[in-house]
This record gives sequence, structure tokens and C-alpha cells, in this order.
Amino acid sequence: MRKMVLFSAAVLATGVAMAANPTKVTETRMSSAGLRAERMNQQVFSKTAVSLRMNDKSNVVASKQLKDGSSINLVKGNDGHLYKVLNRSLRASDKIAQSKSRINAPAVMKADENATLFEGFESYEGQTSRGWVPEGWSQESKTNPPHVAPEGKGTCLVWEATKGDGFTSAYSGTYVERVQVSIADFTADPITFAEQQDEWLITKAITPKTGDYLTFQLCYSPFFTLFNESAMDFSSVNNILEVLVTTDDGKTWEKVWDVLDDARSYTVDELWDDGSSFVRPYHPMLVNISKYVGKNIKIAFRYYGINGESMMLDDIKVGEATPTAAATAPNAVFPIGLSLDGYNLSDGSGNVLNLALAPYKTSLEWTNVSPAFESCTWTYPDEEGNETTSSSKNLEAPEYGFAQYDAPSLVTKIGSKTSDAAKLYDAVQYGGSVMIRNGDSYLSFDAAMYDLNRLVSKKAKFSLANGGVFGMGATSDATWNQLLKTEGMKVTGMGMFIPQPAAPYTLSSANAVVYYTAGKLTDKSQLKATVYKVEDDGSFTAMAEGYCSPSEIYKADDKSYPKAVFYFEREIDGLPTQAELFVDYPIVIQFSADLAEGEEFDFVNAFDSAPKEVENNVYVFFNDASGTRKMINTTALSFEDGSAAAGLYASFDATYSWLRSDEDAFEAKPAGESKTFDLDSYYNLVNSKGENLATATGEGLGDWYTVSFANGSDTEPAKMTVTVNALPEGTDVRSSYFDVEVFGMMKRFYVAQHSEAGVSDLAVSATKAFVNGGNIVVSSPKATRVAVYNVAGQKVAEQAFAGKATIKASDFAKGIYVLKFNDNTVLKLTK
Repeated sequence: MRKMVLFSAAVLATGVAMAANPTKVTETRMSSAGLRAERMNQQVFSKTAVSLRMNDKSNVVASKQLKDGSSINLVKGNDGHLYKVLNRSLRASDKIAQSKSRINAPAVMKADENATLFEGFESYEGQTSRGWVPEGWSQESKTNPPHVAPEGKGTCLVWEATKGDGFTSAYSGTYVERVQVSIADFTADPITFAEQQDEWLITKAITPKTGDYLTFQLCYSPFFTLFNESAMDFSSVNNILEVLVTTDDGKTWEKVWDVLDDARSYTVDELWDDGSSFVRPYHPMLVNISKYVGKNIKIAFRYYGINGESMMLDDIKVGEATPTAAATAPNAVFPIGLSLDGYNLSDGSGNVLNLALAPYKTSLEWTNVSPAFESCTWTYPDEEGNETTSSSKNLEAPEYGFAQYDAPSLVTKIGSKTSDAAKLYDAVQYGGSVMIRNGDSYLSFDAAMYDLNRLVSKKAKFSLANGGVFGMGATSDATWNQLLKTEGMKVTGMGMFIPQPAAPYTLSSANAVVYYTAGKLTDKSQLKATVYKVEDDGSFTAMAEGYCSPSEIYKADDKSYPKAVFYFEREIDGLPTQAELFVDYPIVIQFSADLAEGEEFDFVNAFDSAPKEVENNVYVFFNDASGTRKMINTTALSFEDGSAAAGLYASFDATYSWLRSDEDAFEAKPAGESKTFDLDSYYNLVNSKGENLATATGEGLGDWYTVSFANGSDTEPAKMTVTVNALPEGTDVRSSYFDVEVFGMMKRFYVAQHSEAGVSDLAVSATKAFVNGGNIVVSSPKATRVAVYNVAGQKVAEQAFAGKATIKASDFAKGIYVLKFNDNTVLKLTK
């Protein structure tokens, strides 16, 4: 297995000059087996813009306002089908997924020729009758009165064969079975209300064999299955799907499955993300029917409930189940994209290397999102690079040091059937940033939100979209007003979401590929990128901005797309200052512009030819006619060539630097003393002139204690020395903490000092204290009272006790606390 050791930037600092900042070293020089930079194959760049499918130009026929300012739009496609889309407001109650969504997990259940039953509904062949089912099948409405399929046009509340709903096509082939949710219409005369539904689709009689499973592709919305409009949460059970089996030709039925377990498996953030998607992806389902082997049975798909969303079924099969392995990487793992000049990484033999960047020495979990399996095997390297396996569902990977390792791969099994291996990347670099020597210079490779693997395999391409779908200006505004059937809506930007990382990283710039025609974008306009922190309640807080004039747009050569490069700034003391953001929270990077009258441009996207296999991460931001700022997830818009937008051609310069120490506290003797800490740092702490690059800040620093730094070497770690002065007479205890920061990375240290009496008593006293569940537990055969002091010397708690007591400390901040007992014992503990 691959393990490529990298040299720390801290070690390489001496004599290495980087153009942007000679004292800040971000180079991650490779070993002698190093990588290469090669010009990306131009076949991934399409010269033909893609166009929206006509059915996407649909009508918003009704809109229901929610109490947080969002709305649920009822949309009618050109084919007459209705569906729901959540239109989210960017207010405090807004939500955006704060982890990688599993809604579009790339997973497929494969058919086989020896199946006991396989039905893809392709025999429908576009017949005009509503409510069609395959030969030998039946359908039944068990409402009172029962729903019936209408003649000709009209809403069909029973199962019917169709090409899809105008936005989501069949999973395979042309046709599916679909059931339309009943929707209230308060604009009708008379008003109509949503109706309870109980619609059954029943297979022909079959006899399952040993090893048979029931599998099917279900297109549904977990969001609308559970969403409670009144409570604005997911406490409801709306329209659901159940699977039932009969062994007596329908006299009795036994429920063997329902969709609620799947719907409830998604996080709240994933559900909100699903609600605002234009297209519902297919979810592969597997049901164990082994108890019916050898029996004559029928299977029913029961659509039951009210106020949910429509559903579609395709590729229903009873037979051997061949699993497909699917995995998602941890939030902290960023795919590496192309360089600013359009170069890709190569393994040195001409093969494109799909590399990812992950944090240094951090516990990361790779998630198994396979649709169904009985067992699984992860293959991954240990910290020495030796191949290792695990049979756990999800993989808790080792805490790798600064090196490149093979990425984990996953295989799943059902019975004797084994899946192909799922491997998201060729390799993962743990720590730093990716910079490769290219002749006499270096090329920097930033983190991206598009999938280089799919571009190389020709499953995706970089392209424009006609009509300004992913642009800004009058054309884009007109297209989106037509799509949503609104007036006065103005597009304010495009964005990409970067989820909560497992470890912090630094961020100082981003870039996005733009396209414009001559004269349509001049220096009268200003392009802008904004980094927003996504708060716990889903609201956005602007953290930094960067600007790029059209004349500053970078283009390496005629083969390259023009890139707008943004260096982030924050206002400090009224002046714009270049920002090195310390990111330990989810963010959205929004690309926008202050456009002059009549000017416009487009953003370039990666368009994927297999939309079912990609995740959503393209957002359009706009202001509606009232000026309310809103956003829509646009990834699932379908285009005439069958592709879907899978990510902006944009990247950001994430660097996983680090600052660590095995110790973080120093208890000094009353006479004063020094302690030297070993520091593990990605960056040097001192520059070549002897000036500190690391800074220390804290109460009491410089008054009764000092901090100094020294760089390490290739054999020794960096050092930090803390020197504490003698304790003044009359002072029993003093304590504080200080923060060490170097280029955005920070670590907190604690320092304390108390009198000799307390120290001598501490060694012999039977009085004890420890932290348990966030509280402080004390015990003593002699003491009857204890006082607790924080690092600032403030008394934060005092309690009388007899023998043993628990002091409530769950609200106390982390840090050092000093406990003084009335038997003259002084104890220190760290919470």
C-alpha cells in the first residue's frame, strides 16, 4: 500500500522563499518518488453549452408561506405532473446541510436475467389509458370512496405508468409507476383540500427461491415524508410507502417493510437539503423475504397517508441481490482540483492521480452508505503503510502523520455476491497543502468541490449552461424568473458549501472560472467572493470578502478558462487587512458581483453525465421582489444532454496546518521556575531574522510569566519555554492561561503557582478531587469545606460537605481549577 512521507514545512523553512510571503512556508515537498504536474486533457472542457430541458421551464402554480419566511412551492411541469419544492429564506431559521449529504449517495442495485420477478414497466409503451399496470399485476384504491384513474387529463391519485414527473426521469429505460400526492388548492372554486390516500400496487403471483431478495428503486422525498409544517420539524408521518406480502391471494397481508426507517436515517440537515432540491433521487431498497421461499405470494406496494409528496417505483426485482458498495469521505477530506494554470496531478507515469487532502493526526470516519449488504470489508493502510482490513460498517481510520497514503476501499456482500470495490480517491495527503515542483517553480493545487475522477473518466465535463442558469445579469434573472414563475427576482450569486471539518484549516483565497463575451464585463463592475460561517441555527455570518476586477481575471493561455482569483480581507481598525481565516465551522463561499448596467457573465460548472451518482453542491442565491434573500440548490436541474451540474469550477486554498503538544499545563514552584514544552508545528515558530512568527497572548503574560520560542530541526521538535517568576509574599495562588497562535493555528496552555504550604500538604493529604461527568467530586476524612478558584483567581464555587460531595461544574469553562480545603490542602485539577 502507498505511504509517501512528506517533509514538514517547518523543517524546510530555512532558505525557502515563497513569493507571497517568505516567512510563511506552505510547501509540502514530495519524496523522491514524487508526483508530477501535467496539463489536463482538454477533452474535459466542452465548447458547447448545455441547455435546460423544456420540462424544467415549469409553472409555480401555488405557494404556501411558512412561518420562518420560507415557502413550499407547488410546481407543475409541462407534462402536467405536480411536485413540491421548498424555497428557503436566509433567515435565522434557515437550514443548510452541515455534513455531506447521503441523499444522493451513488448506489445501484443490479438486475440479473435469472430473477424470479423483474419489472421495469417498459411494456407500457406510452399507452393512453391512465392507471395502467403490467399484465398479471393489479392496483386498488382503499380510500372511501376509492380513487379512480381519470380519463384523459386530470390529477391521477392512483398508481399510473409514466415517463417520470417532468423533473426526474425513469431510473432505467423510459417508464416508471408513479402515484401523485393529493394537494390542497385554495385558489380553486370551490376550494379543494388534500385527501387521505391508500393506493395499492400489487404484483402478479410468484414463488421466491432460496437466496431471493426483494429490491426496488424508490424515488421519494424524505423531507416531505416527515416534515411538520406547524412545528417546522420532522415529527410528522405524512404519505409513506409500505411493502406487504400475502400468501392467500389477498385475504390477509403481512407488512414486511416501510420507508420510515430510511427517511429517519437522514440527519436534520440532510432532510432540509432534500426539501429544496428540484429532483428527487432514487433510493435503492432491499427487503428480506426469505420466510416466503417456496410459497406462492403476491407483493403489494402501499402508498398511504396525507400531506407528503409523490413517489415513483422502478426496477422491481425478486431474485439474487448483487450489492453495490458506496462510501462517503469524512467532512474534513477535500478533493484536490486543478491548479490555477489548469494542470492536474500525475503519479509520474502519466496517470492522473485523484488526490484528497485531510487533516494531520486526526480521527476520521469513512462512512458506508451502501444501499444494502450483509457484510463488508474495508481495506486501508496502517500508519506504517501496511495493508489492513476491517469488517466494521464504517471505518475509523488511523490518525495518520504528515504523509500520503492509499485511500480506503470498500467491498460489500449479500449472500455469495460481492460488490466491486468502492474507492473515492487514489490517495490522501494528511496535513499541509499540495504544492508540486514544476521546473524552476511550484504549482499550488487547491481544494475543490468537483470530482476530478469523474472528469478524467469522461463521466463529467466543464461547461457553460445556456440562458445564464449559472450566471449573473439580466439574462440570468430572466431565466430564473421564468423557472420559478416569479417577477422581480434578481440573482445575487452562486455558492458552494463546505461542511463542518473534523479539524480546523486555514483559508486565505478562492477562485472561480468565469466566462463573458467582449464588452459584457468591464472594470465598471466588480467581482466578489464572500466567506459565510453557517451558524448552528442555519443563519449566515459574513467572515471575509475578496474582490477581483474584470481586468485582473487570470488566464494562463488560450487553452485555459479565465479565473477570477479572490484574496480574502477583513476590516481591522477600519482598514481592509488580508485575512488568514481559521476555519473550524461549516462555511459557504458565495461568488457574486456588483454589476454595472447591462453587464453580465457566467460561472463554469462541472456537468456530470450520471446525475444519480453525484452529490448536490451548487446553490443559487437571489433576492425576491420584496428584497428577501433566498437560495435554491440547483445541482439536480436536468439538461437536454442528460447531465446535471455537479459543482462549480472553483477551488479554495485550504491548508491543514497544525500546532500540537502532548502537554498543556505547567504548575510552577513558589520560588519560580521554567518549563520547556515540545511543540509539533507545521510552520516555523521563528523566522530567519530571529523574529517570532508564533505569538502568545494571555492574562498575566509579561507580568509574572514569559513565553519564548525556538524552531526545531530534522531530529528535534520545536520548543516553547515558559518561565514563571517567584510567588509574591501574601499570595497563596495564581493561575492563568495563554494562547499560542501561528498563522491561524492556535493552542491553549495553562500555568499555575501556589504556596509551599499547599504543596507540602498536597503530598501527604488524604483529601482527593477528580472530574466526573463534567462535575468535580471531592472527598476528605478531615476537611469539611472546599472553595474552587478559576485561572483568574476568582472563587467560582464553595461547598460544605461531610466525607464526600459533588460540586456542580458542568457549566465551568475548560481549564485549570485550584481547590482549597479547610484542612490546608490545596489541589489542582484540569477540567
